[in-house]
Amino acid sequence: MTVTIANKFDITGDDIASLSDIDLRELVGRLCEADCLISNICPTCVTYGGHQDAPDGGIDVAVKANQSFPAHVSIPHSETVFQVKKPSMARADILKEMKPNGSLRPAIQTVMNNRGAYIIVSSSDSVTDSSLKDRIDAMKEATANDFYVDFFDRNRVATWVRTHPALMLWVRAKIGRSLTGWQPYGNWAKSTDGVEEEYLVDNGLRLRDDTQNQDPNISVQDGIMRMRQRLFAPKANVRLVGLSGVGKTRLVQALFDGRIGENALSPNIAFYADLSDSPNPSPEQLAEQLVSENARAILIIDNCSPELHKKLSFICAGQNSQLSLLTVEYDVRNEDFSDETNVFNLEPSSDELITKLILNRCPHISQVDAGTIAEASGGNYRIALALAGTVRKGDNLTGLTDIQLFKRLFEQRDGENQSLMLSASALSLVYSFNGEDTESDDAELKTLSALIDKTPAEIYRDIAELKRRDLIQNRSVWRAVLPHAIANMLAKYALESIPKSKLINAFLTCGSERLIRSFSRRLGYLHNVPQALVIVQELMKADGWIGDVRSLTKFGMDVFENLASADPKGALEAIERAAKNDESQKFLTRENPHFIDFVKILRSIAYEKEYFKDCIHLICEIAVTEDENENNNSVRSVLKSLFSAYLSGTLTEEAERLEVIEALLQSTDERKQRIALMLLDESLEAWHFSSFYGFSFGGRKRGYGYMPRGNQVTKWYETFIAAAEKIAMANDWKSEHARRIFARRFRGLWTSVHMFDALENTAKNLHRARPWNEGWVALRE
Repeated sequence: MTVTIANKFDITGDDIASLSDIDLRELVGRLCEADCLISNICPTCVTYGGHQDAPDGGIDVAVKANQSFPAHVSIPHSETVFQVKKPSMARADILKEMKPNGSLRPAIQTVMNNRGAYIIVSSSDSVTDSSLKDRIDAMKEATANDFYVDFFDRNRVATWVRTHPALMLWVRAKIGRSLTGWQPYGNWAKSTDGVEEEYLVDNGLRLRDDTQNQDPNISVQDGIMRMRQRLFAPKANVRLVGLSGVGKTRLVQALFDGRIGENALSPNIAFYADLSDSPNPSPEQLAEQLVSENARAILIIDNCSPELHKKLSFICAGQNSQLSLLTVEYDVRNEDFSDETNVFNLEPSSDELITKLILNRCPHISQVDAGTIAEASGGNYRIALALAGTVRKGDNLTGLTDIQLFKRLFEQRDGENQSLMLSASALSLVYSFNGEDTESDDAELKTLSALIDKTPAEIYRDIAELKRRDLIQNRSVWRAVLPHAIANMLAKYALESIPKSKLINAFLTCGSERLIRSFSRRLGYLHNVPQALVIVQELMKADGWIGDVRSLTKFGMDVFENLASADPKGALEAIERAAKNDESQKFLTRENPHFIDFVKILRSIAYEKEYFKDCIHLICEIAVTEDENENNNSVRSVLKSLFSAYLSGTLTEEAERLEVIEALLQSTDERKQRIALMLLDESLEAWHFSSFYGFSFGGRKRGYGYMPRGNQVTKWYETFIAAAEKIAMANDWKSEHARRIFARRFRGLWTSVHMFDALENTAKNLHRARPWNEGWVALRE
């Protein structure tokens, strides 16, 4: 397999000969930059460009570094210049080129005086050893015997290119022999003005760096710098997620743009593929090939599934790997990535930024109409540009509702295309669907087309038209209406237009678990749509299709998890109902095969204050059934996360959290008392904050939970210090435990949140009651 990939990937002298004059000169410049990169020399020491026919003094590419190059690269001296020619350069041509009027060109003379190097590159020549000697002799004749000169024919340039595999992609793209689905650095985002288009940024905190602790929200500018810093090193592992259409691919492109910030990544080491283009070789094959060749490269995979990301992460982390990995995905659900994965989440843009983009792209649109489109788009670039594309000169959008604007996406020259919009709405009822199968018994298009009384062939044609309008994306045989903001609005339209009984019967009798799961996932994003909520409530009621959660299969668990975000109250009631009616008494234990899934759902529901105590109660019932030191899917770890001062994932403030701790302390079950002390311990954490759990929950807007600021910080820690002191002043095993907690947390509370008075008073009180040796040690630290 490796040989096959290498053959597909190879570059020959004939490929170099096929380059134009301009492309050849740019290639040599890029090769010099790539040599600088692997030599730890700043590539800004390389200069090239300008018009091919402009006077150049005999120099097309110049390198002027402040240090010597290692022996394994093709640049021989810190000051090296290249004269790049497409025609053949025989002896007479060389002498004429170097001494056009019988005198050595001044630019070459300068390099010679500086004891640098001069190289002629000819893409038409393919020289033998004797021919090469003749050409070098001619160059020495024109200069001096001790001046370093060399001659690169097309084969030697091809060999140079092969040392920088990303430039093999570049050459192939220039000569029309691109690898299927693979691209060098370029206009990946398909901007109208190509790579020269300005990258627009605003001051909003649009990126979330999930590797950060207390303040994960950052600006796009700061995010670009952080991502560059991490990808600069081999074996880096970065994942960028965000809803479709918010500008992820354009952000990735900006990482390599030297006009934006500092320390731009080198475009000459970029390998880009969008999985929807079915790249060949596959990303795994290419990654393995690059590792085997010890090639320095940044592998960028767009629309990359979590499963593929994990495979590529493993390959890129190999012993001899020089790869950095950056994957992009529109699915923002939390996934179980390794600690080495740096996850960034890109949020929608501000209305101001979208307005500016529309005005740049569509100058015929007024400022007012651009603002109207921006507001309707919800910060989504793709929606905004699609809507802007429907505006003709003379149009006035003032007074139009969002739905009226969105209907424009389905208009043709003769007005609204109701049939196309109807198909799009039916397809939007599911998160994704098989868009190729129209004939088999399991064809998903049969179910979807029947909902709107169309044939599979008719809806298939509509899918093709929707794809042309950039409203459908594909990955292999799978299709999805995107961005989701459009899909959610269309799904709402479908729910309003199709009888509820017809919808439920169609999906529950379709025989496809995948399609039912996909439908339930869409419903999970429609919590604010009354028709969707009615369906979810019917499915989750006591005698509903998914109402009894005591013995769910993996499929049933997936559906329940999807529906829970649409109706958190109903999901909580279903779990409470199962616990109450559990005759085996195993539902709220680790013996339940889905215990951790229920725990994570309860954690998400606990985001709202009104459900916090009930959720904690249920989670605690499971937590007491596990060992205190359990590390595999630890329920106690989930509980602890809900009592952290930051990144807790709940809006519940300190008073309500303390009530839960005190209730557990009053329990007659010692296991619950120990859990209470564990939660108190976590509440006093003042240094290190992190979360291994997701914050998203269907389509609901979620933050990181309650984040105390200013005086709230003091109030938080005073509350839990007082509670801990009360326990520590008693005379039982809980007292000793609380005194140890105080000692362990003392340093962080003193140096990080400056609780000087509270700590001083507590220390005096504890020591007055009885000697507090652990406190003395903590104080000495």
